[in-house]
Amino acid sequence: MRMGKSDKIAFEWLLKKGYKKEDIRFSPNSTPDFRIGTETFEAKRVINRKRIYFWDTQIKGLFEDTKIIVVDLQIGVIDCLFYNELKEKYNVKVVNAEKLRTKKRINITLDEDLLRSARVLGKGKLSKTINKLLSEYLDSLKSSKELSIFEV
Repeated sequence: MRMGKSDKIAFEWLLKKGYKKEDIRFSPNSTPDFRIGTETFEAKRVINRKRIYFWDTQIKGLFEDTKIIVVDLQIGVIDCLFYNELKEKYNVKVVNAEKLRTKKRINITLDEDLLRSARVLGKGKLSKTINKLLSEYLDSLKSSKELSIFEV
């Protein structure tokens, strides 16, 4: 049973809530993550205390009575509610897995010369300079229609 960080935190929370370890069934490759008798739970990590991402396939796997355990990796479990309630309280984004697979991917390697140039250009502001260079590069790809930028 291999759990990610969010799953481990949710699992420990379920134990603290009084559920017995032997009664909790964890399914890492399906939705929902946890089944305890007739109850179902899905663990989701929250980003910046407000945004939660779901794969479209996860949404299809949720039951009407599945509770979403909202996990902040720094704090722990901060909420447990149904999906409809979740949408009212958090900024929920659904990512289409098929569209993501068809997008072009690029890898950018920052070599020593580029890093040296960025240091000189940025006068010590390396990360801002690299971000600017990458933004310009991605803008040029986007304008040439070689790459479509999308929010994930």
